[in-house]
Amino acid sequence: FFLMIRRPPRSTQSRSSAASDVYKRQRRVHGEQAEAIRAQLNAYEEKLKLEKSIKLLRGQIEECSKMVLHEDLRCMKRVLRRLGFISKEEVVQMKGKVSCEVSACDEIIVTEFMLSGAFNEMEPKEITSILCSLVHDERGSDNRATPIKNERLAKYFGLLLDTARRVLRVYQESKINVDEIEYMSNFRQDLVEVCFAWCNGTTFADICRMTDVYEGSIIRCFRRLDELLKQLVDASKAIGNTDLVGKFTAASGHLRRGIPFAASLYL
Repeated sequence: FFLMIRRPPRSTQSRSSAASDVYKRQRRVHGEQAEAIRAQLNAYEEKLKLEKSIKLLRGQIEECSKMVLHEDLRCMKRVLRRLGFISKEEVVQMKGKVSCEVSACDEIIVTEFMLSGAFNEMEPKEITSILCSLVHDERGSDNRATPIKNERLAKYFGLLLDTARRVLRVYQESKINVDEIEYMSNFRQDLVEVCFAWCNGTTFADICRMTDVYEGSIIRCFRRLDELLKQLVDASKAIGNTDLVGKFTAASGHLRRGIPFAASLYL
């Protein structure tokens, strides 16, 4: 009987052992894969939570921005109504049409000054010099304002400052936060007489000796000033004022000459 019990062949034993090893290895691999998948699922759930939080925060930021911008818009509309740029029904008036043509400087100030009639009694060279204070935004090395010695130029610059103070009061009454000192410092007189001398034929070397403002700053200022004069020509045409069209055109003609308007400064 015992002789009838046969042992399985060695090849069968080795195959069984190999299959067992493969099975164990597969279970280990599957376990590692399952852990990796669980980690990825957890990370994905965390990502979804973060995206939801980001979406909520963006919505809150947008709502806050709308509230701030809406309040600023209301205040600015109040300014425009009080100054007569728009009507109570928010229809653009003549002042609004003029200001729409200007982008080289503070359009509200230049529009108020223009329609106050100040330019009517000024010569083209004086117009150019006073407008220079609206586009010049750099001080000299000593950081002090240069006094204006020419009486007529000083008078018209004073009128410009009066206009700026009146507009500033309207800003403040309309609940727009504007720092008075910073706002008034935007109107600089450093190059007023320099520009007047240039329009009267003084050489570029001589006007550079009149101020400590850098030469490049003077050239930049003159080019911006010429752009402003072109815009004021278009604004005058928009309201049908041919006298001002002629004055602004003549002012640009006095300004456009020499080094500041050379095609290349390297020639």
